[in-house]
Amino acid sequence: MFVVWLSLLSWSTPASAMPDGLYARLDAKDPPPVIEVAPGDRKSVPPVPADKQGAIRYAITRDVQVDLAATAQWQVLPDGRELGFVRILAPTATNLSLSFSRASLTDGSRMWLEAANGTHALPRPITGDQASGGELYTPLVSTDEVVVAIERAAGASLPILELTGIHVGVRKFGPLPPPPQGTCNIDVVCPDAVGWEAEIDSVAVYGFSGDLWCTGFMMNNTAEDQTPLFATAQHCGVDSGNASSLVVYWNYESANCGDLSGGRLDDYQVGSTWRMEYRSSDWTLVELSSAPDPAHEVAFAGWDRSGSTTSGAVAIHHPGTDEKAISFENDPTLVTDAYSDRSDSSGSHVRVEDWDLGTTEGGSSGSPLFDTDHRAIGTLTGGYASCRWDEPDWYGRLYKAWDGDGRASSRLSDWLDPSGTGQTTINTLAPHLSGVQVTPSDGLEVTGPVGGPYTPSAATWTLNNRGDAPVTVTVSSDAAWAAPSATSVAIPSEGSTDLTVSITSAADALPPGRHDGTVTFTYDNGASPSTRPLSMLIGEPVVFYAWDLDTDPGWSTGGDWEWGVPQGNGGQYGGPDPSSGATGSQVYGYNLDGDYDDRMRAQNLTTGELDLSGAVGTRLQFQRWLGVEEPEYDNASIEVTGDGGRNWQTVWKNDGEITDRSWTLEEVDISAVVDGSSNAQIRWVMGSTDEGYTYCGWNIDDIEILAIGEPSVTEEDDPSDPDTPDDTAERDTADTEPSTPETRDSSDPSIEEDTAVMDPDSITNEKGAASGCACSTTKPLRGTGWLLAGLATLATIRRRQD
Repeated sequence: MFVVWLSLLSWSTPASAMPDGLYARLDAKDPPPVIEVAPGDRKSVPPVPADKQGAIRYAITRDVQVDLAATAQWQVLPDGRELGFVRILAPTATNLSLSFSRASLTDGSRMWLEAANGTHALPRPITGDQASGGELYTPLVSTDEVVVAIERAAGASLPILELTGIHVGVRKFGPLPPPPQGTCNIDVVCPDAVGWEAEIDSVAVYGFSGDLWCTGFMMNNTAEDQTPLFATAQHCGVDSGNASSLVVYWNYESANCGDLSGGRLDDYQVGSTWRMEYRSSDWTLVELSSAPDPAHEVAFAGWDRSGSTTSGAVAIHHPGTDEKAISFENDPTLVTDAYSDRSDSSGSHVRVEDWDLGTTEGGSSGSPLFDTDHRAIGTLTGGYASCRWDEPDWYGRLYKAWDGDGRASSRLSDWLDPSGTGQTTINTLAPHLSGVQVTPSDGLEVTGPVGGPYTPSAATWTLNNRGDAPVTVTVSSDAAWAAPSATSVAIPSEGSTDLTVSITSAADALPPGRHDGTVTFTYDNGASPSTRPLSMLIGEPVVFYAWDLDTDPGWSTGGDWEWGVPQGNGGQYGGPDPSSGATGSQVYGYNLDGDYDDRMRAQNLTTGELDLSGAVGTRLQFQRWLGVEEPEYDNASIEVTGDGGRNWQTVWKNDGEITDRSWTLEEVDISAVVDGSSNAQIRWVMGSTDEGYTYCGWNIDDIEILAIGEPSVTEEDDPSDPDTPDDTAERDTADTEPSTPETRDSSDPSIEEDTAVMDPDSITNEKGAASGCACSTTKPLRGTGWLLAGLATLATIRRRQD
């Protein structure tokens, strides 16, 4: 089932990948049409394979037939260009991506995909380089509603965008709360991974067919010409029929050691051509449709086809297709057949006895096994290793796949040694890692009161010379309060040294506020300098805003958010709501009389605009009473904007089940988003939620915003005053469900499996007006998230199985 709406739904600002000049053309009073499909059932999605056999399903495909360009609402820009908008909605989906049977963006046409709630966007438009007339699969956007913007040149014909699939996420993926990987996994940014940076940069997580995920890696060839040859396990399911659907995500990694989360999906590329597969040792090789962007710093893994055993091994993989991890085996490997413990020199697989550091999980399938010389010798087939059990894993041997069964379509040799040199080994090629590498990439961030003490007082970086000649590095700091341990260091070829920058006594004279600087590493070989940021946050925070909630601040509320006295009810799972505030009687809460709903879209409580132009080191502090299921199923979060709602960033989310039974003080650092902003806002988000268990949801009280600096709030413009005008309601996110002429049960099997065919000419003209369709005019009363009544024309096209 899918539904096309021409309606006046409330929706907030999308993220800023779309140029602001085009974004400004969006008209809240005349919003674009909506193509809606049913969500998936998160609890019924197949589990992650325990033995790592098979790709992970993260989405369900809803088949549609829509001419997206003809369905869009078009307008003419002052320079003659035309801009069309359309929205894609699958309520409560964790993410959305699109597939087109035919896509052609010619004459400079471009297409953007962005979250309607402003939290995520593809960082660059899709152009004719990706949409050249054939199939197109887009990267995912972490949202349940996508805004599609299509730009075409003046006088150009409509782009060809034959939308045939909407891929509805049922598992979290990307920057929002992920299903947690095992805690024994080791982030590739941890010190354990030092020395393996090149091999780490060859590994990626990828999706195909819009629904499935595995791990793979780029491989070097004997020509070392950077042909984008990408290997994975045959059992993942990539074949000649779906290779074009590959979306490869590079650098999906934690920002900090131990996070095991928080990676971003910005470094992607789309499309590939199938080259070979060899089932016996579980290898597949494709050639990506384009070379990776140099800015993504992708490496090409070396390999060893000799078949020799190795004294140890290293795995680099995406456990559960989560952020990239590294695992170490310190004992010799064994040649066996798949899932066999018996040594056999002619076996198809390499057996790892158990992992001494880290592990592998479902989703790690297709990842490379490296020998101690940093060369790939296998791809992960499966096994029983986990954080809980020290059990074996098996990797399909590159040695066996080199010649395959003799056919060109089954052997690696045709692609990895195209000139027939006969080489048995080759090293990893990492063009971006020549010269001196400075690790970690983080800078020095220091906090403390005026005059000290300061925490931390120093930071240390490792300078690793990857070149074949010695390098002298000059080190300088432009901040008098930070001094390097040496101003010049000589590093031999393939050597390394540590350099420390410490806070000096000059910091004691710094006034309150933020003080920034830079440490610079300059190389005598002419390479571009490296820099690391320095920052000191000096002073004691003061209260910029405070709401004790004894009176209603009048914030924008969606769904069942309300101000009042909680009734102590709910708690089908977890605990019930409180019966009063942390201080006083009133709170802001989601359903003060019980639990939140299941199958619920995200609903927001949004402050008015806050002037934090004089603030540094801003923190949000409040009393929390929250009940929510684990984030695979239900979600609670806090989002902030520093640009009046143009973009929203998640600064807190539940990373597990929460069952508060008393008031808890919550403190969140929001400085990176709102420091210096004159139009900041904060919103507490309840949802989305899946089917099944419900909890009491959010209750908040005694909210404060603290920062170093001087508040600029006056009595006349204090947002805590309920009489202060609040213009956020009309910009709030999807706080209301779309109104329909009939009740729809998204659990109805006839909806789950339906495919509808739409003739866009019978639904919308280029102005977005309904034509030739069964239409009903709705006049919703003014409610949360709705604009003025009587402005919406609703056109619903539906086809259901009998």
